[in-house]
Amino acid sequence: SAVLTCYTFDPVFFGAYYLPVLRNVGIVNVVVLMDSRQYDALMQELPKGVDCSFGYTLIRMKPGSGVGVFHPKVSFLVGEKQGLLLIGSGNLTYSGISLNDEVWGEFEISSFLFFIQTSVGLYSFFFTSSSSFIIYSTGVDGGELRVAF
Repeated sequence: SAVLTCYTFDPVFFGAYYLPVLRNVGIVNVVVLMDSRQYDALMQELPKGVDCSFGYTLIRMKPGSGVGVFHPKVSFLVGEKQGLLLIGSGNLTYSGISLNDEVWGEFEISSFLFFIQTSVGLYSFFFTSSSSFIIYSTGVDGGELRVAF
């Protein structure tokens, strides 16, 4: 499974290049959390009637205060026995992954204890009272999930 965060997102690049790499290493469940304003702009750019069931879940993150943006760049990849945590500066776009000068840190997760500590740390970072967010996700059936943290 993978949880990825970004400010801007390119579904064409992601679907053609990034997602196949994840699939090739056995990652089936993919969730992408992105900034709410960037999400709205992306949805406006899509032609009417375009199928938005991309084979992954794209979630709109909005600061609970309504001020600011959702800007972290984290990739948390988890397998049955190991995981990988990447923290960096690149968005999930062609330029953010391929062209720009970006910085990334890599943390390999090989023990269950470290996995738990990393998971709790990420949860605390994204969903504590000091970083309140409202999540919107539109499902394949058109239903909307709204959760506030």
